[in-house]
Amino acid sequence: DSRYQDAFWKLFAGWCDRNPPNAGANWMCGQEATFRLMAVLFAVELFGLREKEQPGLSRFVVATGHRISANLDYALSQKNNHGISECIGLITAALAVPDLKQGPYWLARGLGQLERQLDELVYPDGSFSQHSLIYHRVLLHDLVWVTSRLRQSQRDTPAWLEGAAGRALDFL
Repeated sequence: DSRYQDAFWKLFAGWCDRNPPNAGANWMCGQEATFRLMAVLFAVELFGLREKEQPGLSRFVVATGHRISANLDYALSQKNNHGISECIGLITAALAVPDLKQGPYWLARGLGQLERQLDELVYPDGSFSQHSLIYHRVLLHDLVWVTSRLRQSQRDTPAWLEGAAGRALDFL
């Protein structure tokens, strides 16, 4: 039903108009920005992307990527799910706009830092450094998402990613 597609794009445009990049509460947390990026791209896959919506979507993806990239070191320093989520946000932004000049850098940085985070924060038995089943599920959600993005863009899923995800899933 096109009413739902129209409503989504109207709400998305309204949100973008009322929340300019890096201004206000909705841009303060890179993990929140990542989850918003995931939700928007999921909705776009569900509702479809009309040609007239492409520029606005691209601006949103690029703004989100810039926000995450500029503050990734802080997220990584927390040694928790924020760093993992934000690495995945950076990878997602790079894959969502493949002709973006920063795309290769964002992809390489996101994957490189994600590998380091998983090596440090997902233990050999699959437990997670944050001893919380909710955060463990956030970890798994993030890893399923990034695996699906890599596959969708016809890229191999690195063995280190599959290994960490498998251990974390087995633990849960």
